[in-house]
Amino acid sequence: MCIWSGEECTSRNFTRTWTDMGVCYTFNLDLPQLNQTRAGASYGLQLLMDVEQFEYLALSPTSAAAGFVVLLHEPEDVPLMQDLAFKVSPGFHNVAGVTVQRRISLQAPFGVCEPSKTLNRYSQYSLSACKSNCQADYISDTCDCRHTAVPGNESICDPNKLLTCVFKAEDNYIKNNLAAKCSCPLPCDEVSYQTSLSSSCFADYAMDVFSDRMGFTRDYLKGNIVKLDIYFKTLSFLKIEEKEAYTWLAFWCDVGGAFGLLLGSTILTIVEIFDFIARNAFSGQLKGGQTKVIVFTGNLKS
Repeated sequence: MCIWSGEECTSRNFTRTWTDMGVCYTFNLDLPQLNQTRAGASYGLQLLMDVEQFEYLALSPTSAAAGFVVLLHEPEDVPLMQDLAFKVSPGFHNVAGVTVQRRISLQAPFGVCEPSKTLNRYSQYSLSACKSNCQADYISDTCDCRHTAVPGNESICDPNKLLTCVFKAEDNYIKNNLAAKCSCPLPCDEVSYQTSLSSSCFADYAMDVFSDRMGFTRDYLKGNIVKLDIYFKTLSFLKIEEKEAYTWLAFWCDVGGAFGLLLGSTILTIVEIFDFIARNAFSGQLKGGQTKVIVFTGNLKS
């Protein structure tokens, strides 16, 4: 069962994708892509899936746990299922609330992002693509082949090389932390999806309904049927943008302000000095040229 925003979706909305865990199916990858205009669990993606544990291989490195692995990512990102995906268990109704985060990083000398960073296996740079590229190069150098999920010019590793070389090389790559030797700076503009996962087991009446509709026993339903709801908690997103703590504009503004204060106070002082001299000189001139007038009253005697 597949429902998107209250309407039924089909297998045409899923694209077969090779990943580091084998074949996966990506929802809403090919055009025309579906858009969401409302938030809430009623308007998200609802899936009812069958694990089919009877198809599991005992030799598979991913068959230790039953269920599905799910990863939310941008269409151009490489899905690193083993490292970034979350798991949903059979016999449970799993609900994943999603929030979106966008991070804009600065280039050198203020930041570490490199807009001109390129990869030899992927056309578009992303952090997950860079990590996959580094691991693929190591496996290619070690085993002289490439994993099916990784693009390249090398021949694809056959089952014998997978068992005798590739799996061991992947373990060695992780144990020796060889990923730390790769140069994978943060993208200058990156979108990520944060999920909060909750789950509850199927109620008894729900098990009865599923059993009647699907024709499975209750034990089979508990061990194989998964219900998953994925929805946006809000249609807004969190934007994290790096800014220069001190820009050249701020520097020159501070320099101009300091010079303005210094020159302004100096010119004012010079004007006051000339004003003081002028006032004293003009006052002295008036005192030197003053004429006294004496007035006599009364009769004059000859």
